[in-house]
Amino acid sequence: MDIVSLDQVNHFLLGKQYLLDKFDESLIQIVRDICGLHATSATIPYLSLFSRMSNFKKEALDEEL
Repeated sequence: MDIVSLDQVNHFLLGKQYLLDKFDESLIQIVRDICGLHATSATIPYLSLFSRMSNFKKEALDEEL
């Protein structure tokens, strides 16, 4: 059995959440992959997508909503 380090687990989880790099995936694909956007204020979904997407535009989320 292989031993997995905490750093390896964290790296995997950050990648799975699109937080290692900014991606060119579609807004819808990212939201599907991370199982939705969760927010406690109105600006959090925008900030969440801005941190994950290389070409995020505020209007793109407005349009999808």
